[in-house]
Amino acid sequence: MISLFQISNNDQSMIYLGQIFGYMSASVLAPSSAPMLLGILFKVFNTTVLTVGAGIVIYTTIVGLMKTAAEGEFLGKQWSSLWVPLRTVFGIAAIFPLPSGYCAIQVVFMWIILQGIGAADAIWNAVINYSILGGNPTATQTAIGNIGLTGNMVTLFQDLVCQAESLRTDGDIRPTNTNLLVQFYCNHAGSSVSWCTAQPDTMISTVFQNNNNSATSFPMGPGSTSSATQAGGDCGTLTFCNQATSCTDTNSMSCKVCTAQRTVLQQIIAVMLPVATEVAQADVDYLNAKQSLKSAGSSDTSAVPGWLQTYCSDNQSGLGIPDCIRQAPAVYGVTGNQNDPTVTGDDAMKLVYWPYAIKSFVQDSTQSNDSAFMNSIINMYSKTLEAVVIQQVQNQVLNLASSQGEQWQRDAKDQGWIFAGGYFFKIISQKGKDLGASMPTLAVTGIPQNDPMLNYRNNTSAVGTLFSSIQAAANAAELAAYVMPGQFSQISSTLQNGADAILQGWQNNLTSNGSTSSNNPLISIGLFGYQLMVTAQVLFAFVLGATFLLVVTGTIDVMIMGYGLTLSPWGEAIKSTLGLVTPFFVALIMGLYSLGAILGIYVPLIPFMIFTMGALGWMLATVEAMVAAPIVALGILSPGGQSEILGRGEASIWLMLNLFLRPGLMIVGLMAASLVSVPAIQLVNTAFMAATNTIITNPGLFEEMLFVMVYSSFIVTVISKCYSLTYVIPERVLTWIGGQAVQYGEGEALQASKQVLEGGAGAIGGAGKQSVEGGVGAGIAVQRAREKQKAGEAGVESGKNADVPKEGPKNKDGSGP
Repeated sequence: MISLFQISNNDQSMIYLGQIFGYMSASVLAPSSAPMLLGILFKVFNTTVLTVGAGIVIYTTIVGLMKTAAEGEFLGKQWSSLWVPLRTVFGIAAIFPLPSGYCAIQVVFMWIILQGIGAADAIWNAVINYSILGGNPTATQTAIGNIGLTGNMVTLFQDLVCQAESLRTDGDIRPTNTNLLVQFYCNHAGSSVSWCTAQPDTMISTVFQNNNNSATSFPMGPGSTSSATQAGGDCGTLTFCNQATSCTDTNSMSCKVCTAQRTVLQQIIAVMLPVATEVAQADVDYLNAKQSLKSAGSSDTSAVPGWLQTYCSDNQSGLGIPDCIRQAPAVYGVTGNQNDPTVTGDDAMKLVYWPYAIKSFVQDSTQSNDSAFMNSIINMYSKTLEAVVIQQVQNQVLNLASSQGEQWQRDAKDQGWIFAGGYFFKIISQKGKDLGASMPTLAVTGIPQNDPMLNYRNNTSAVGTLFSSIQAAANAAELAAYVMPGQFSQISSTLQNGADAILQGWQNNLTSNGSTSSNNPLISIGLFGYQLMVTAQVLFAFVLGATFLLVVTGTIDVMIMGYGLTLSPWGEAIKSTLGLVTPFFVALIMGLYSLGAILGIYVPLIPFMIFTMGALGWMLATVEAMVAAPIVALGILSPGGQSEILGRGEASIWLMLNLFLRPGLMIVGLMAASLVSVPAIQLVNTAFMAATNTIITNPGLFEEMLFVMVYSSFIVTVISKCYSLTYVIPERVLTWIGGQAVQYGEGEALQASKQVLEGGAGAIGGAGKQSVEGGVGAGIAVQRAREKQKAGEAGVESGKNADVPKEGPKNKDGSGP
């Protein structure tokens, strides 16, 4: 039979099915070494079902003839004259046993199941290929909108404004009564510099055109090597990738992103140029208005543009236009080669140019915020390159050569989807790789230091200040829109309090345990749990040894000349103290070890146990499907039913679809769970600390220890809940289209494993408790032995020194009185 999906060469699930069902068909399931028991059993079973099917055929024939005679319509009005005969033929053929013992419908069911294996292998191969490219599941591409992109785009706009200003041929302007003089480069350079007659869009196309793909910079403004088609860089330089060297392999990511970068930069400059030209025009209009009305008696407003009159009516309506213009923000200019430090154009740019001349030019009615223009430029660049990177990564994931990757990755693909649980911890333990490492560099420089262009009108400083203030206002508004509730806003300050040190330290170590290989919390939790078990063992050895030594040394009595204390007061004090503190240390050691066992052993095994139980459930469902297949054929053979085509076998379609999708959905759920667990832990860390500070403002030592226990237990619950996606998704996904949820008890198996581990840890802890108590008892026994020995020595000594009784008077015969 034709296979729709490629099954891995050494897929273990195929081997397991062969060990269960044996040989079914040369084109479906044909293991080299196959048991024959189920084939024999199914041959008998299918023969039995075939007998029942023959009875249904007889019933259909007799009743159909009677319905035909009674109702005058073939097979009557309730039975389909088309589908009932077809279903009868198909049903009998589907039940008839093949030489292997299985029937045709069982072979079809197995073929569908094998296609599910192939689909799952394709998904699993994509996971492994992604691990080859990115390391662990949380690997990301370089954030293209990282530090520098906003600054680069602002600088690029500044350079274009400088270029637009320098292309002006207006004469010198004196906007004030001082010696302030505004000069334009091309007015002074004239026709001697061919650059002044060039068109900016011509410069752009010349630099970015395909036959000049080795160019890596776009100089803006004039220069000593100026020409009619290319600038010399007096206003700055834009540096980008070299397409000639990046595209030695035209299908490589470096070539794709370099091509995309050059294209989007050309588009960005084309968008910025008209705005920069508008800035230059607004600046000239403002300067001319200032110049024409600078004298106190001047009243000619013919040189005042409409947008500037609107400014006056909005801001200084009490004054006339001449006085408004004279009192409007000052402008920056140049007197010879000396900048005038007493005036600045920043306020004019922010308060007059942008809101009244430029903003309406760059924004439509749907863009209400000032940052929309620059944000749209940044998004244009970043989203274009991000889309290329994502597309290339997807192509590589799907087409990566089978020989690539480490040996374990090649083995994982070769063994198939069913070992995903076993390889999962290996996958998330890898160090993350930057999927966008080949992102081309972008660098934009402004007017070079001491450049002659600084002596001419350029407005670069004012434009930079404008966008800096706009971005700062946008950031402040964004933060204000996402203010957390009061108790959450106090977390950062509350965490600094000493009373929260234990819980905070525990939280940090448990969920971010210095793991540099992966930011998956499963790694940190497992490592921290192992450290807890080691700590408990070290503490146990220390407490046991210290207890024994304290008791032994505390019961030493010094006897001089037979004199001294029979009972050491220090020993009694030590015994009493140990009797009080030993239960606490024992409980601490038992708690640490039990908790460490849960965190270090149980939690890292959660994905493996859930996935493996799901795989076992899939195998059981496969056996169930093979047994049910002949019965499904009987349902199809039956003349009645809800469906004209499938009769009473319609429900089997949903069950088989679940069986087909289950392996692939398990892998999707497993990998999705690894991603969900990261924000889930972040949510718990933030909210839990806020909740504890709300319940008890300044918790003490014992209260913090109780919070630690609750927190650790809750983390285990959260991890279990996250990885329940591995079986919840296959169970419930078909319920969205009317199917039934199918469960195989993965959650119950997980809980049973936890109880066994807790019991084992408790038994070890109980043995430790007995050992510690035994150490105390041994010390006490030593003291008691010493006490008995001293008591015996004292009795002997008193016997030697006792006075002998004098003899009384005797009779003559020597007898007593």
